[in-house]
Amino acid sequence: MENIFTQRLILLCQEKNITPQQLRHYISVKSATITQWTKGQLLPNCSTLQELSKFFNCSIDYLLGLTDIEDIITSKNLKTNIPKEYQHIIERYKSLSVHDKEIVDHIFSMKQEDTTKIYLFPVFYQSAAAGIGRLSETDDYNMEELQIMNIPKEAKFGMYIEGHSMETTMYEHDIVLIDPVQNDPSNLDDKIVVARFGDELICKRLSVNENNQTYDFNSENSLDKDKGRYDQKQSNFTLVGKVVKIIHAHKTGFGNITYGEY
Repeated sequence: MENIFTQRLILLCQEKNITPQQLRHYISVKSATITQWTKGQLLPNCSTLQELSKFFNCSIDYLLGLTDIEDIITSKNLKTNIPKEYQHIIERYKSLSVHDKEIVDHIFSMKQEDTTKIYLFPVFYQSAAAGIGRLSETDDYNMEELQIMNIPKEAKFGMYIEGHSMETTMYEHDIVLIDPVQNDPSNLDDKIVVARFGDELICKRLSVNENNQTYDFNSENSLDKDKGRYDQKQSNFTLVGKVVKIIHAHKTGFGNITYGEY
């Protein structure tokens, strides 16, 4: 009784313009064994399958009927079968570090929920420092693409984070969405705020000391050397606003940054 191996063996021999019995001249096999193959009474062992695969230039899976793809998939013909516009992407991926490959793999494996939307939101080029502050003189902003479930209605603009003093709550390059509030921080105890100290703009967690009317701006990172620097009275700072949402930045292997809830 013929099996799939027998059928494909006969077909491959026909393509080579030889009979199955002539195979004994090309591979290490006896005539009696070939007869058993053609009658469907025997399958070749592993080493013989490798010889047949090499001789017919086909995969072992094809010989055994595990696939209908005859060609052996190699890096050469795989590249040939991929459209040219995608080949450079594969080459760039291969050149990435292990860490960057993990990031790319993570992005491709993410399951986007139906509730996730893409918003364009104004984010000022000024950086709110989670560390030693600095204030840009520009009021320019960028309409940043944010892939998030929603934007709080009280959020009016965003700011980029610079520095590491608020890790692990937020990280450098993250975006904070701001609710601009009046300069009365008494009801913002334990809230993350953005405040202006002269020519410095900082993002810290506010601690209200009502007894002596002072306000501490605390870091989250225990290793922050700048901790306690901004223990100031109200008159020494201007409150920019309260942080109502943190959008995390994700660096891709191609040098870009995306923002979203991943």
